[in-house]
Amino acid sequence: MQRWAMLAILAMALSGCSGSGGGKGATGTDGPGTAVDEDGNPVSAMVTLTNGLAAPLHRTIWANGTVAFQDTCNTGACVLGTDRAFHVTQVEVPRDIPVRLGVELDYNPNQGGVGGGFQAWVQADGTFFRYAYDGQPGSIRIDTTLLPTSNAEVYMAAFGPGGDMPETEYTLRIQVDADPQIVPPAVPVAVELGPGDNLTVGSDSTSAFALYGPDDTYHGRYEKGLQLPADAMEGEYVVLIAPGSPAGTIATDSGTRNMTTMGLRFVGGEQGTLPPNGAYDADFEVTGYPLAVGVSAGVTPGATGFYSFASTGLSMSLSGPNGVSLDSGVMCQICFTFGGFGAGMSTEPGDPAVVAGTYHVHAETQATYEAYILPYSIYFQRLG
Repeated sequence: MQRWAMLAILAMALSGCSGSGGGKGATGTDGPGTAVDEDGNPVSAMVTLTNGLAAPLHRTIWANGTVAFQDTCNTGACVLGTDRAFHVTQVEVPRDIPVRLGVELDYNPNQGGVGGGFQAWVQADGTFFRYAYDGQPGSIRIDTTLLPTSNAEVYMAAFGPGGDMPETEYTLRIQVDADPQIVPPAVPVAVELGPGDNLTVGSDSTSAFALYGPDDTYHGRYEKGLQLPADAMEGEYVVLIAPGSPAGTIATDSGTRNMTTMGLRFVGGEQGTLPPNGAYDADFEVTGYPLAVGVSAGVTPGATGFYSFASTGLSMSLSGPNGVSLDSGVMCQICFTFGGFGAGMSTEPGDPAVVAGTYHVHAETQATYEAYILPYSIYFQRLG
């Protein structure tokens, strides 16, 4: 299980593997001879698939600046609006292509992080497959993989003053990476396959991957590659490289040259209001063939429109079939902000232990006000 990451019923496993008897051989050819394209030119039968991006993209953006003591939310700037405290960088990204955004924010914090300090996050329309956050006063690192349908925005928000007077300098580095053939871990990709077709996943290193059928059923977890049996269903299969495996290419001899990155569909359970003090417990039902399950906590805007939040202690956990278990530990030991709060955790996408069934969410609070909790399940979203 993987905690703190922004993402199935076990059906009969596919028989055979690349190089097994029957159908196409390990090289992907139909017996002796060389495969040719439509013009009669020799080609390799195994084709590395592409997502349609014209060329690899690697770009670094610097968005450095300064924040004056009085231009922070908790010194009063946000009462009149957030323009002085929130610094937004527009990041141009390709649409409907997996993109990795890395964010590094460094600044001199005030002693003890009084007033909340500086914060950073990424926003975009589309799907976030991964959102890893590592932050402490003076240094914040974000590593996210997303499928954007709009340009991204990187926020640098000054909730409290920095450690320098009269203003604090900060450096903000944004790294943008995308590739036409390399598939990141935890990103579902649709591939046209049929009976006897060979599939290879990974390039220089072996990548473990989960495979789902055209009817969304979970077929199993594999290493490097496989061959579909002669009675396999024909259609759009879904390949998901396992979290922790290296990114890699996908190749097949099915005749297709393209792969389609799929989005994710989040299905929320019942949202519950956390009590100021004590425990919260609720069940929620998961159906179908989930990629993952998770739980989040956050705040909603009050009557004034501000996302006010206060807590001296908050924890949440999730448990379910097959020993699925997530536990946040204690969060927000003395938190107070008008800028909002959000936290979440989920299982690893493609974990075979995650199946349909009843899951239980639990939370413990101490002096916590204006917070909610929401369990959810995640599915890949087929296009069309």
